[in-house]
Amino acid sequence: MKLNKSDKENTGVFAISIVDKPAIQSNFIALSDNEKKQTIKLSNDDRMILTGAALIPNKKIYRNNVGGDEAYIYFSKETIDQTAEYYFANNQSMNFTLEHKDKTYDVTLKESWIKEFENDKSVEYGLEEEIGTWFVSLKVHDSELWKDIKSGEYNGFSVELNMLPQLKTFFSEEIKPRTQEDVIKDLLELFK
Repeated sequence: MKLNKSDKENTGVFAISIVDKPAIQSNFIALSDNEKKQTIKLSNDDRMILTGAALIPNKKIYRNNVGGDEAYIYFSKETIDQTAEYYFANNQSMNFTLEHKDKTYDVTLKESWIKEFENDKSVEYGLEEEIGTWFVSLKVHDSELWKDIKSGEYNGFSVELNMLPQLKTFFSEEIKPRTQEDVIKDLLELFK
C-alpha cells in the first residue's frame, strides 16, 4: 500500500527520536573530525554529528499496540521514500525527541538521504544497510547530550509515526479478537 497523498498531514513521520534501543535494531555512529568509522574518541575536535538509519526496508519491527495486540510491521522501499518525502513536505524536520518523551532543541537535521545504490556514502561510515534505507545525520548542539550519546546512553534513531488510519483498525478494541497471524498478514498487505 502507498501512503495517501491527499492526507499528508496525518501520514508519516512527525519526529525523529534519539533512543537507547532503536526498534530497527541499527545503531547510529557518532562522527568526530578524524574518524569515519564506529570508534568514538573524546576530543576537542568532535564534530558532534550522528549518522544512522531512520528506516530500513522490510525490517520487521515489533509493536505492542492498543488492545494488547502484538505484531511485526515493516515498510517497503516505496513507503520509506514517501515517508521521508512527507517528513520534509510537512515541515517536520525540526522535530526531535529523546526516548520518544522529551522534545529536544539541541539537535538539527544536517543531512537526509535514501540509499539508492550499493556503495553509497553510508558504506564509508560503516553503515551497510540495504538499498532503500532512509539515513539521517543530526548535528548535536549540546555538549551534555553529546556526552550522553558517547557514553552509550543513546544508540540509534527511532521514527515517531502518525499511524495510517487503516492501521488503527487492526489494533482497535472495537474489533473482534484476532490472532497474531491475522494481524501480521493484514499489516504486510497494508505496506506492500
